Amino acid sequence: MACTKGEKGRNMGETNNALRKEIKGDIIEKIKDINDIRRTADSIYTSDNFHLDSKEINNGSYKVEIQYKKGTKQTVSVIEVEKSATSTADVKQALTNSLNDGYKWIVS
Repeated sequence: MACTKGEKGRNMGETNNALRKEIKGDIIEKIKDINDIRRTADSIYTSDNFHLDSKEINNGSYKVEIQYKKGTKQTVSVIEVEKSATSTADVKQALTNSLNDGYKWIVS
């Protein structure tokens, strides 16, 4: 399967190299199974400053966001995981891509 670039994210929060390293190490790399994020839940994974939330948006697809825990609670990474998606590696790549470029990425 694949991950493709979607539309520009709205109100995306800023991060620096240290925060991106925290997000990648404490959240993105902790995802071991795509089904971990295929559920409506808050704070599925957390770090000192961020948390990963997931919610079903339509017919088995999920919107997955990494957000600041405090303050503005802005989103710094957002992806859509389609019902047909099977690759955990694609989920990790899409979250990293969104973190780096501020776009929503779609995993199919």
